[in-house]
Amino acid sequence: MTTASQTMQFDWRGLSCPEPILKIARVARDLKDSGGLLQILADDEAFPADLESWCRSAGASLRKLTRTSDHFVALIAPPVKIAPSTPRPSAQPFASAPAAAPELAATPELATTPGPLVARKPAAAGADSPAAAAGATSANTITLNLSGLDPDERSLRLEAFSHSGFNGVTLEISADAPTFSNELTAWCHTQGHSLLRLTQEAGVTRASVALSANAAASNLPVPMAQAQAHKRCTLLVLHNDLEALLAALMVANASASMGMRVTIFFSFWGLNLLRAQRRELLPGDEPPSLIQRLMAWMMPRGPHNQKLGRMNMGGVGTALMGSLMKQKSVMDLQQLMESALEQDVRFMVCTTSMSIMGITRGDLAYRDKLEYGGVAAFSQEASTSDVHLTF
Repeated sequence: MTTASQTMQFDWRGLSCPEPILKIARVARDLKDSGGLLQILADDEAFPADLESWCRSAGASLRKLTRTSDHFVALIAPPVKIAPSTPRPSAQPFASAPAAAPELAATPELATTPGPLVARKPAAAGADSPAAAAGATSANTITLNLSGLDPDERSLRLEAFSHSGFNGVTLEISADAPTFSNELTAWCHTQGHSLLRLTQEAGVTRASVALSANAAASNLPVPMAQAQAHKRCTLLVLHNDLEALLAALMVANASASMGMRVTIFFSFWGLNLLRAQRRELLPGDEPPSLIQRLMAWMMPRGPHNQKLGRMNMGGVGTALMGSLMKQKSVMDLQQLMESALEQDVRFMVCTTSMSIMGITRGDLAYRDKLEYGGVAAFSQEASTSDVHLTF
């Protein structure tokens, strides 16, 4: 890795899908506050399509993508660069920004606890306006606190200000979610509002937005495509065939790297991926029956012992698959699991399957990172997901 003129270069030739994209996502998260460009060298044939998809989903700007004789060169601007904030006196009142003003006056600290909108309605808004609940600092300025809310709630609060009753109003927003800057940038771009200020201080993002009901397009720098608000992806891992597990974890990692909220629900044979090499006796664990002990003895434990569902040939096919993956620098199950957990992918374990198969919590690895639920938990996750797949 080298750094020159605020451009960081990474040579990831020799790595295979999905590892280059996962590394880009990790670096982009680390650089979110400092800005700069990323120059990536990669030779995986899937890299151009994967990179374009990631940029569209994450809100990054793909400045250049070229191919040399033996590799690809990409220049990327990571998602929204956040300027450092300067201290502001807490006694100074909010100043309302005129519609054409390029910048806002300094504002006091915003409360970081979730709650209702703390502003009164603008003059043009009716009694049912979302800003009608409290007192504002001026007729043309509304304060909106989105701290502590999940992405769907933040999106609903913002959408409430998209109608013409708030045209010309300045919205002062605070939120403590690390992804909020991307969400707000995308919202302003699609709605035609002007983002006047965007800063981050002590983990809280603060922004000033000039609302416009009829703007045709935003004056913000446009990324390769609009960044999406958080979408949900739910995966049901029912089988423990090596190829199915690899596919499930690759999809989970790729989805998480694009900003999706991913949940993997492990049920029946899929539980074998999470089993530790040795059982630990924990308080409250029910001892398995003889049949359950026999089942546990016959089932493979952990990511290194899963077999191919086709062409296993007594373990020869699985060994050949592992050798080919190593030659092609493809991440194995263990690496994919660790990468998923690092990206906050939720691992949810089916308690009904555990009970039937005699698997206790003491049988499972990563116990401190697992969640437990039944079929209703999975159904609820799947019903609110944009993507749900079964492996």
